[in-house]
Amino acid sequence: MALTGQLNDLSLAELIEFFCNQRKTGRLKVAYPQVPGIFYIKDGELVDARVGALAGVEAVYYALRQPNARFDFQPQREASERTIHEPWAQVVLEGLRRLDEGVPVGDPLAGLSEDDLARLREESADDTSAEAVPFAMSANGDGRRRAVGVGVAAVALLICATAVGALTDWFGLKRANTVVAAPPAAAVPQPQPTATPAVEAAPQPSVEAERAAKDAAEATKMELVRRERERAERERRQAEKNAREVQSAETQKKPEAVGGQTVMVRVFVDDQGRVLQATVATSRPGMEAYEASALRIARQRRYPSGKSGWVTVPIKFN
Repeated sequence: MALTGQLNDLSLAELIEFFCNQRKTGRLKVAYPQVPGIFYIKDGELVDARVGALAGVEAVYYALRQPNARFDFQPQREASERTIHEPWAQVVLEGLRRLDEGVPVGDPLAGLSEDDLARLREESADDTSAEAVPFAMSANGDGRRRAVGVGVAAVALLICATAVGALTDWFGLKRANTVVAAPPAAAVPQPQPTATPAVEAAPQPSVEAERAAKDAAEATKMELVRRERERAERERRQAEKNAREVQSAETQKKPEAVGGQTVMVRVFVDDQGRVLQATVATSRPGMEAYEASALRIARQRRYPSGKSGWVTVPIKFN
């Protein structure tokens, strides 16, 4: 059954992680603004990726930087050739590292003519079947951290496998040397002993190898956490810079104080010379700041008592 959805809070890294962990086989199509992205997954492995003129890991690096878009997954679709031979977690981690460090990526439109673009759009036209169902997955903004966590686990697993293989080769070589170096006991051929099962002969990884693998995995995890913190700090500084620029632009829009401005204010005075009401006689555009100050000054003044009524007072700003 086909799956369709929208990459809103869900990132492309999480989407690849989901289909690979579910051991899916099919074609994932993402409708980017310029050219569509096509990703093929076979038995839980990312085997092919194409975005315009880009193919393989370069297409994945480019796609990880693109904005949200609509996606469509068609099962049982296989790639015509394999362009990605690395594990999917390694490819995603490398793409995120390049994104953090600002490494440029290729142009998917380089070398493509209008006919090529039309052919790509026609080949990747929406062919969602009637059985397609919307795809939804919970994401609360930490999707990249989950993808990074899965990548760290994959790297740790690769390190442990390498350590076990190295120890197995070392013990096997040592045993072979011992057998060759031992002198023959007699000229008469001796019967060969029964072969020991492979499970019993396989050496177990030492404590040092396990500790080294654990330290390597922890170092990788700390490095990823450090890069995430640096990214957050850069975003915070950029946001503060943008806020300062907006505030500076708004400040420049305010009218500067210019001498010689006069505002006519009408005040209503009671018998004791107190101001009961004050209004601007003639309001002018761009004079709002001066008019507010003039009203405040007019209300604070004292007027002769014994006569009440409206009085027009000029307030001049030098």
